[in-house]
Amino acid sequence: SSSSSSSSDEGPLRRDSGCRVEGHLRLRKVKGNFHLALGRAEKMPDGRLVHHFKYSQAKNFKASHTIHMLRFGSEYPGMVNPLDNYTGSLGDTAGHYQYFLKLVPTRFQSLSGASIDSAQFSATKQQAPVEVMKAGSPHIIPGVFFVYEFSAYMVTVTETTQSLSGFLTSICAIVGGTFTIAGIVSSMVHHGKGLWSKQRQRAANTKLSE
Repeated sequence: SSSSSSSSDEGPLRRDSGCRVEGHLRLRKVKGNFHLALGRAEKMPDGRLVHHFKYSQAKNFKASHTIHMLRFGSEYPGMVNPLDNYTGSLGDTAGHYQYFLKLVPTRFQSLSGASIDSAQFSATKQQAPVEVMKAGSPHIIPGVFFVYEFSAYMVTVTETTQSLSGFLTSICAIVGGTFTIAGIVSSMVHHGKGLWSKQRQRAANTKLSE
């Protein structure tokens, strides 16, 4: 499946123009993509999306962007979205930006017993400059493309609290480990000093015998 948002193919694009995009998409749990790209999108009979635009517009469509927030599913405590506040830019060059997203369905179980269905994701980024040639020539279009794929596995995140006895046990383990390491270091230092003293004594005895 795919979805697109595109600029109009009417009129010139200003070099300093831009836009802010926000909203929600309902995705089917199959491999697909959504994107923001130059031109007016037209869906072909075979399912492909073709973008119509004037070639004079391409040089001013930089597609530089900042992803303020990208989330799949409902937010839950401790959720991390790796593309939040990420900026993609190739300076004054028109760019083709791709984000390959691996989505893992996630269920969060709170202490109260309530559950939140969401998804975690990892992202791989690619970007390349775009040089749009004359009509009919092979090219890639300027834009930002998100290609996603769902994992076959689900992760369950369970919220827990640590009891007082568990906390005290952890503190004792840390303190005990610290004393153990300190004892080992002290033993090594003492052993090293003993060897050094023996070597000095042996050297002194050698001089006396000479």
